[in-house]
Amino acid sequence: METSRKRRPLIGLPASVLFVCFFLPTLRVCGSPSFPFEFPPVYIVHVGALLFLAAALVKTLRTARILTSVWLALLVLSATSIFALLLADASAPLALSFCGLMLIIAPFLARTLYRSTFGERGVWIAATGHGIASACWYLLLASDHDHMWGAYVGLASATLMAIMCAAAAGEIHAARRAARDDDAPVPPARIV
Repeated sequence: METSRKRRPLIGLPASVLFVCFFLPTLRVCGSPSFPFEFPPVYIVHVGALLFLAAALVKTLRTARILTSVWLALLVLSATSIFALLLADASAPLALSFCGLMLIIAPFLARTLYRSTFGERGVWIAATGHGIASACWYLLLASDHDHMWGAYVGLASATLMAIMCAAAAGEIHAARRAARDDDAPVPPARIV
């Protein structure tokens, strides 16, 4: 029987705002607003936020680990699609074969991650990495001269998500260290 874990609903707030940024205008392209849902390779920024929102609210570690494994598979597929777009200019057959190979590798990678022994801290370390990568993406959008207000909202929520997830990982690490120190035997006293 799986033990329940501490839920972290405060992490869900910036993650949900980051998901809402999927539908906010971030750039002007040819004079009209552009939305993130118009560019599929960056779906991982927003879908990943939704996955970590669910991970913050679920009761069991097993479910949080499954959500993190799904996030990793989607991350690999998104990186593959971006790389394939860059590669398609040089050679379309090479780009297609690369995408096919990665479609085969991604599920095995997610399965391997799920079967590994990462725990609660690993989930929040992955979420911190996602928050940092998302903040970098929105920083890129906010620094463009055609940026719109959605880029600033995304930057703030991604940064807050990264900070809160890092704090959660640090709290878990400190609790483990304190438990380990409590179990350590007391050294014998020396008389001087």
